[in-house]
Amino acid sequence: MKNEKLFLIVTLFLIGIMLIPNVTAVSVANLEVTLLTQYPDPARAGDTMELRVNVRNSGQAIAENVLVEVVPDFPFNLVPGEPARKEIEMLSFWPSNANFKTLMYKILVDKNALDGQHEIKVKYSTTGGDSWTIKSFNIDVTSKEFAEIIYIDKTKIIPGQETEMTFTINNIGNAPLQNMVFSWNEPDNVVLPVNTDNTRYIKYIAPGESIPLKYTVIASVNAEPDLYMLNLNLEYDIKNSSSATQKESIVTQAGVFVGGETDFDVAFSDSSNGETSFSISNIGSVPAYSVSIIIPKQDGWRVTGSNSMIIGNLNKGDYTIASFKLQSAMSRPTEEEDVNEKQSFMQDSQTVKVQVIYTDTMGKRNTVEKEVSLNPSNLMAGTVSSDGSMVMPASFPGRRGIQQSFFSKYKWYLLVGIILILAIIVYIRYSKRADKGVKLKEFLKEEAGSLLAKIKRIFKRKKK
Repeated sequence: MKNEKLFLIVTLFLIGIMLIPNVTAVSVANLEVTLLTQYPDPARAGDTMELRVNVRNSGQAIAENVLVEVVPDFPFNLVPGEPARKEIEMLSFWPSNANFKTLMYKILVDKNALDGQHEIKVKYSTTGGDSWTIKSFNIDVTSKEFAEIIYIDKTKIIPGQETEMTFTINNIGNAPLQNMVFSWNEPDNVVLPVNTDNTRYIKYIAPGESIPLKYTVIASVNAEPDLYMLNLNLEYDIKNSSSATQKESIVTQAGVFVGGETDFDVAFSDSSNGETSFSISNIGSVPAYSVSIIIPKQDGWRVTGSNSMIIGNLNKGDYTIASFKLQSAMSRPTEEEDVNEKQSFMQDSQTVKVQVIYTDTMGKRNTVEKEVSLNPSNLMAGTVSSDGSMVMPASFPGRRGIQQSFFSKYKWYLLVGIILILAIIVYIRYSKRADKGVKLKEFLKEEAGSLLAKIKRIFKRKKK
């Protein structure tokens, strides 16, 4: 009897142990989170990819209020507006067809991502967020080709002048750029390349590298000063989501100003009535606005009155005249100095600085300084007095001054020469009379009397 009771107790105990796991399995949900797909595969740096995460309940109890959250880290980030945490209200237990749920997340891949596998984490909770289970998945990423066109060389072109212009292509991605075709154009054909066409071919640019593309361009001489648009186009090869090669294009625009500065020619024109005139010519290819002419302060020259003159606008090819009361401030030889020094002073060329101040077609004020060769003889015209005689400028001795200086220096030599000539004439005349017995004293008296008589007759004629 005792043995039967013992056998019954052991049997019941073993049956209880066998039933305990079955009771536990029925009462607990078991979640499995897996990465279902990624698109594209591999993901491309700088692009958006879609992750599909599968959440499956393999337990024997219903799972309610399941929280699933993506935890992105570099080089991944959620697309703006995409929620990181999503909730599954209920997952039935296996083997029901409602025991799984697929969640989709839009992930942005950083453009600086390197080739290779990068980890992304997904965590989930069945306790309302009190505790979490974390799963990690590897995402295949490939670098993307990124190009950038930088137009930095010239923003201004002078019409009619050849100008070097450089476009720079930068590879700002982490993959090489290959089989590139760059071209540009100006829709109105005002700006065109010379000695080459507008298209360049580049085989390869490594990541982080750049290549300059140099052109010689020229703008039409008839172009109106204005801002002109350049259309820039770059094509290069990329790999699509299926790893096939296709063309990627960058189309952008840049501005270039046609116009700017001009140049002038300044030359001596005339000197009359005490004024010195200069001809001012616009020899550039663009007009000049609000032109002023200035004789700046400088050694060797001085201006009486105003040293500036406003002449207004000058179109290309136009010229005008600007006049100033200009005098040399250099010291001239004195009366006692040699006449050759005075003549050298009159003939030696001197340069006078003339400034042309104007506003260019970009609205910028510019100053062009020219040196004009002058010599004192250019300024000898002087002024005309009320009686019609020429009055020489005080700063320059005229021809009369040179003649007076000559006589003042050699007057005694001239006087002696005249006396000698008179003595020779008297001697010859007396020699002819001496043969007739005329004495010298009597001859001199007769000659003196004859000379005085002639002088008296001359004065009488003038009085009449």
